[in-house]
Amino acid sequence: FGHDYFEDFEKRYEKDHRDPITTGWPEMDEVTKGGLGKGEIFVYVAPPSQGKTARQIFTSCKNLQQGHNVVYFTLEMTEVEIGQRFDACLSEIHLDKLVENKDEIRKCLEELPGKLKIIEEEYCATTPRRIFNKVKKLEDTVFIVDLVVIDYADVCAPTKSMKDDDGIIGGIHVYQEMKTLAQRYQKRTLTAAQTNREGAEADIITPKHFEG
Repeated sequence: FGHDYFEDFEKRYEKDHRDPITTGWPEMDEVTKGGLGKGEIFVYVAPPSQGKTARQIFTSCKNLQQGHNVVYFTLEMTEVEIGQRFDACLSEIHLDKLVENKDEIRKCLEELPGKLKIIEEEYCATTPRRIFNKVKKLEDTVFIVDLVVIDYADVCAPTKSMKDDDGIIGGIHVYQEMKTLAQRYQKRTLTAAQTNREGAEADIITPKHFEG
C-alpha cells in the first residue's frame, strides 16, 4: 500500500499517471499539464450569467468528439434544455435554429464517438454522494464514465448538514466531499462556482469571493 519512495521511483515520472483529458482550450491544457486528470476536480469560476454552463458543455463536447464518455448532472436547467445546448455546441447551429435543422443535427450526433447521459437532479437537495452513486450505477449498466460534470457545485447539498461561524450551510464542505468521492472513484470531475461582485474583480479568488 502507499507509494514506496525508492521502489516506485519510475512511477513518479510516468507520462500518463493522471491520464488527463482536454479542457477544450489548448492554452488551459498546457497550464494544467494536459487537462483534467483522474481523481481531480476542475472548477470554472465566474459571476452570475457569465457562461458557467456554456463552458462546462463546451469541455464536455470536446471530449465527446475525442471518444470520451460523459455524464452531465444538471441541477438548475432541465435535461431537455441542456440537451439542446449540447445540440447547438456540437453542430455549431444557433439555439434559435435547432428545430429547422434537426436532420443536420442528427447526422452530427451519429458521427459522435463518445457517449453522453444527461441527468436532472434536485436543486439544492442533491448531494455529491448521490451523484457519485448514480455514476457507479451507470458504469455497472451502461458505459464507463470518463468525465463527470456537475452543473453546478454551489447548488449541491452536503451529505450531512454543516454550518460555519457565519451560519452558511454547506459551502466548502460540498467541495471537500466532492473531492473525496472523485479520488475514491478516480473520476475526472468538472463543476462550476459562482463569485460575488468582489470576486468578479479579483485577480486571485479566495473563499470570501464565492456566493453564499
